[in-house]
Amino acid sequence: MLIPDRSASHVALAALLAIASGCKRGAPAVDAAPSSTCSLEKAELLRAGDPRIDALRGGFFFVARSREASVRWDEHDEGAEDLAQEAYHADFRGGACTRLTDTGGRVQAIGADPSHRFLSFVLAARITRGGERSHFIEPRIGWIDLRTLVTAGPFPVPGRRSIVDLVFSYAGDPILVTDGDQWTWDGTKRVFVAGRLEPTQIDPARGRTLALPERVHHYGAPTVATRIGADGRSIAIDGQGAVARVEREIETTTVEWSPGRKRLAFAGVFATCPKKRDSAPEDNQLFLYDAATRAAAPIARARSAFDSLWLDDDRLVYEAGTGAAGRLHLLHVPTGADRILDTPFGAGLFGLAAPCD
Repeated sequence: MLIPDRSASHVALAALLAIASGCKRGAPAVDAAPSSTCSLEKAELLRAGDPRIDALRGGFFFVARSREASVRWDEHDEGAEDLAQEAYHADFRGGACTRLTDTGGRVQAIGADPSHRFLSFVLAARITRGGERSHFIEPRIGWIDLRTLVTAGPFPVPGRRSIVDLVFSYAGDPILVTDGDQWTWDGTKRVFVAGRLEPTQIDPARGRTLALPERVHHYGAPTVATRIGADGRSIAIDGQGAVARVEREIETTTVEWSPGRKRLAFAGVFATCPKKRDSAPEDNQLFLYDAATRAAAPIARARSAFDSLWLDDDRLVYEAGTGAAGRLHLLHVPTGADRILDTPFGAGLFGLAAPCD
């Protein structure tokens, strides 16, 4: 189950009180030590007919490692990945974690339809490095019907692919885009078939997960009436002007309104794998803007991209840390209570890329 992390609660509560009072304070560093008894070793694989399927209507999905990940590179700069990663679901009401995939540990990224009808996934076994871009070598794709746990795939995508984009149609059906090719259902809705990219079929309001060998990005629904300033360091809301200005460039993919537009979460640009081999990722910050008080403040600091997901107007799930240090926090904003999933080898809301070489 999930249990409160007291040190993280104090971090969040102090920052949230700073928002309410209008004070400008730096966010204390996030303590990445696990404080939850939701053990991945005890996370059972859900199967069709299991009554716990009903819990998939709520909560959130994530990718986690069951042991240390590695990549074995050969003389041609092709790497064999040993990710040890599967897709999971967390039921925050009861604190239970369940496993949704059984792929031999190859899940790199997932994309969930906001209505929790389908979960798409990308499996990676081999990648390349060097040159302008890294590539997946014949990745595999598939989806799970979360209402029945019927799985389609995984299906192989031939060739080398620099990206795999997990999106959804206006009807909520999964679509996967790989370097301009669009993979959708055939008439049986059991097989993915390749075709020309048709952007008009894709519903941006359902979000997208972009998987690259070195990083997994997530884009939420478009942020209506919200803009990042020309300098990249401020956020403006129509009718209010600039509501927040920070010291580092804001990552557009992290700007997320809560469902009722009561609060806005955003984070700075972060390089998971710096280009300079001798440099380490710098600390990033996660910020929260409160529409009622019209104040913003940092609520967490860590070496993290800080992808996040609003469960409702009061509960925010966010990542802190990268790779093996990656942890998922469930923050109750009004009280500052913070809970952490116990993932000793790392976890990500939308996926985990291969370790930096």
